[in-house]
Parts: sequence; structure tokens; C-alpha cells
Amino acid sequence: MNDTKTVVQTPNTPNFTLTRSVQDIGERDGVVYLEVGIQKLKDQSATLTVSNADIVGATDGSGAALSVLPGNKVIVTQDTNIILQLRNASASNVNVVAEGMTGGVSTGKVSFDGAFNITRMAVASKPPK
Repeated sequence: MNDTKTVVQTPNTPNFTLTRSVQDIGERDGVVYLEVGIQKLKDQSATLTVSNADIVGATDGSGAALSVLPGNKVIVTQDTNIILQLRNASASNVNVVAEGMTGGVSTGKVSFDGAFNITRMAVASKPPK
């Protein structure tokens, strides 16, 4: 994954970095697969949320399913890539926010400096019989 600039949203800065491989992603049949990475998590956890979309599934870098918690949240406790499966994604302003946590204390939030660009992919039509 290529590192991209993140923006600190709170006065505190978490230890970890939030990265993405691409900014432009496609939507097919109402589903968007969005991949982000968390590095240098150390002794923290990271709570990921997505603005303007519903998380309906998530997997880590090894393909293991991650729980989607109430409030549209996914929590990771180790460095990994996360693939988020989204529905109802707004094409112009979907972004990921990652909040660092040490126990129950927030260590700050980060998000990408630009939202993901989502384009609807054409569905292949079936040939006539």
C-alpha cells in the first residue's frame, strides 16, 4: 500500500498511521470494497468508522472476518490491512476515520485528507438467447 497523507482531527495524535492503496474505487451491484491499512499500532487499538456509508462486512489482511459493531464500527488490535465492504455509499464523500484507543481513553483520530472517489461499475449484460 502506498502511504497517503492523513489529517489529525483531534488535538491528540495516535501513534499509528492510516494508509490506503488507492483513492479511486468502484461500486458494483451496490457494494464497495474499500481497503485501508493500519501500521505501528503498538499497544493501542484502532476503531474504524466510515462516513456516509454502512459497513456490512470487514476482513483483515489474512482474510479473517472482523466483527462489525453497533455504531458502524470495526476494531483492530494489530497492524493489518482491512477490507471494508460498504453499502449505501455516497459517491462524493466516503471517508474512513480511525480513532486510537488505549484502554478506554482516546489517543486521537485520523482520516484521509481527501474522500474516496467512488464510481459505479457497469454490470455486464447477458447475451440474448
